[in-house]
Amino acid sequence: MSGAPNHIFAEYWDVAEPNQAAWRSYFENVIVAANQQCRGYTGCTIVRRSSWWRDTSAGPRKALQPHFGLRVGGVRVDTSVNFGALIQHEYTFLALHTFDAPPQPDYLQEWLVAWQRLQPDWRERHPDTDDPVEVLSRDFFSLVDNHWDVTYEVLGTLTGRA
Repeated sequence: MSGAPNHIFAEYWDVAEPNQAAWRSYFENVIVAANQQCRGYTGCTIVRRSSWWRDTSAGPRKALQPHFGLRVGGVRVDTSVNFGALIQHEYTFLALHTFDAPPQPDYLQEWLVAWQRLQPDWRERHPDTDDPVEVLSRDFFSLVDNHWDVTYEVLGTLTGRA
């Protein structure tokens, strides 16, 4: 798998419409830029649900939907649980961070050092705290309504037509 990511760190972000431009700017110019200075980090893809998915003019997405051939407990039910419908209002953006090696236990500390290099005036902007995490909470996480993440190990990358 040379050149392919070996780990993906997926972050789900729920960001209200008025905060989306500021969130994207900070995320791309600070969060990802700090990651780019850390060992093993290879990049980030940011996605959002397509306009087709966001269009619920015909009603909300259904939690159960027809799907040919599926089985539950060995019984053919031809139905799937639409997990996306269950959380359709829980996130706006999905950021897929890729790594060419598993992130090390000291990754967050390495990231905070990089963040401080990118934000050299953070103490002047926030003279009431010496905690970079508090500043991150104020400057970035205040733009977010919810966040959760999942880490995946990449087993392989399949490509399109040869």
